[in-house]
Parts: sequence; structure tokens; C-alpha cells
Amino acid sequence: MRKSKAFLKKEFLHLIRDPKSLFLISLLPVIMLLFYGYVVRMDVKNIKFGVVNYDHSQFFEGLVSDMEASSYFTREGEFPSLKDCEKWIVKGKVDACLIIPSNGYKKLLTGKDTEVLLVLDGSDSNLATTVANYFHAFLAKFNSKHMPRGPEFRFSVVNFFNPELKSSHFFVPGLAAIFLMMICAMLTSITIVKEKEIGSLKLLRLAPVSPFQVIVVKLLPYLFLAVVEASLIIAVAELWFRVPFRGSLLSLGVSIFIYMFAGLSFGVFLSTIASSQAIAMILSLVLTILPSVLLSGFIFPIKSMPVLLQALTYIIPARYFLIIIRGIMLMGVGFKEIYRELVFLMVFAIFFFVISTFRLKREL
Repeated sequence: MRKSKAFLKKEFLHLIRDPKSLFLISLLPVIMLLFYGYVVRMDVKNIKFGVVNYDHSQFFEGLVSDMEASSYFTREGEFPSLKDCEKWIVKGKVDACLIIPSNGYKKLLTGKDTEVLLVLDGSDSNLATTVANYFHAFLAKFNSKHMPRGPEFRFSVVNFFNPELKSSHFFVPGLAAIFLMMICAMLTSITIVKEKEIGSLKLLRLAPVSPFQVIVVKLLPYLFLAVVEASLIIAVAELWFRVPFRGSLLSLGVSIFIYMFAGLSFGVFLSTIASSQAIAMILSLVLTILPSVLLSGFIFPIKSMPVLLQALTYIIPARYFLIIIRGIMLMGVGFKEIYRELVFLMVFAIFFFVISTFRLKREL
């Protein structure tokens, strides 16, 4: 018994003298709980909507004003036609459009119900369903307040780009974005560190090649492999899951190429800072899957996150590629609508490519 007590005392002393383990045991779960508590939210606020008012009556202006007064809806503008509003939906400037019919107020005066139309972006089926539910609750409250015994407002929903709100049309492109980033980072995360472990990195000092050439040569085979993998993923998405493809194959091909270049460059960077292949693999998994799932808008709406986390999403490549792949496949957009996202991905790729080159140069 005395030996067991002495052994137990020794283990406690080892634990106390290891601050890293104490941090992981005590503080990390609390930090993760706070982080996930702010990120994992399915409620949506600041839903941006546009209005197409064919009636132009003060009564319907009151309806729109009540929507703005709530904490869920933010009015972005009024449009002359549904086509103009659709352009804003494609650009991602509004999440919904409220279409008010002509002679709607006259119908109410004659005791007839009036139906308004809510047009939603069906490419994000989760958001579209949430917005429709919020608007239904708002309209019920508005009817009970302003028309308790008379005619009432009703609404019908039209979902652009995904009329049936098939979840596969929403999740499959998102999963493609996450898997491509994960695979690309994993493929190249062991390239440099593997040379360190087997001792062949020293031989590169004698080779007549620059660090830039080494990085390029390391990337090219994996880039070819990633292109094949991406082609298979897109083929499965379209042929098996029946995700529509309305855009240009060239636009998608160029976008995927840039996105994979970004993932491969990030993987090489991880390989230059890791001390072993195991650590490099763990880093590539943790730094690609978790941020891509939690902070890209794939599942949890970015607009419902705290401001600090919203700012953090701007450095997540999957956030931009989600906009690109859903835009091309579901909306049929071209380079004109996605060039900003492509520019960020290119800057991200070049940044980590250059950093990796300088780190390898220092190693050599």
C-alpha cells in the first residue's frame, strides 16, 4: 500500500510539473466549449431581403417596416422587378425577395385574403427553410396584430436554383469543398518532413536545384493526382447524387485548380514546420477539416456567429470555394460573379507557396 501511495504521489508530481498537460486537461475543454457554443448555432439573424412592391400602398410599407424592426430581417433595397432581385440573390447580396402583388390592398378592403410571394435562394437549403419558417412566424404575428378578425396575409414560397430543396444539392458541393482541401493538404504535408526523417534533405544541398524548383517538383505530381480526385468527386456528385450542373465546365475547372493549388501549398507549409510525418498529418487534418466544417458556412450560418468569428471566416479557403462551387453548379454563374473569391484563393496559395520556399531555403 505504501508503495502504491509513493507511486501515486510521483504521478501527481509529474502532472503538476507538466504545464502543457495541465492546460490540455483543464482549460482546453472549456475553450472548445466556448468556441463551439458560439459557432454551433442553427438560428439565423440579419436575413437580408429585397422588396418588389407592385402595390405601392402605405399598408404594405408598414408590413416591410415591421420586418425591418425585427431582429431577424434586414432590408437591402427595393427593386423594380423580380429579375433585378434575382441578380442580387445570385451575387449573394440578399437571401430572399418579398414580392407584393398589385391591387393587394384593394383585395384586403373587399375582405379577400392577399397572398405575397417569398423568393428564396434554394442553393442553401438550410437557410431557405429557416427563412421560410421565420417569415411564417412573422406573418402570423402581423395578422393577429393588424387584422385579428378580417382578411389575412398568406404567402407562397419559390426556391430559386433548388425548387425541391433537396439536401444533396446543398451538402454534396460543400462536402466536395471540404474533402478537396483535406486531401490536398494531407498529400503534401509529408513531402518535406519525410525528407528530414530519412536524412535525404541534406542531399538537396548538393543538387543543382533551387528551393523554388524543389517545391514546384514536389507539388506537380500531387497536383495531377488531386485533379483526378476532383474529377471523380464532381462526377459522383453529378451522376450519382444528381446535383445539377448549370455553369461552365471551364469556370469550374479553373476554380478547382486554384483551390487545389491553395490546399497543396498549405500542406507544403505544414511539412516545413512539422517535426515528423505523424505531426504533419495531424496538423493537416485539424487545420483543414475543423475550420472548413465550422467556419465556412457549410453547416452553420456565418451571419449568426459573433463578429470576431465572422472575421475569422475570411481566412478560411473553403468559405470562398463553397460560394464558387454552389454558384457554378446550382446557379450557373461565371467568372464575373466569382472573381473576388478566386483572387483570394490565388493570394492564399501564393502566400503559402512563397513562405514554404523561404523556409526550405533556410533548411538547406
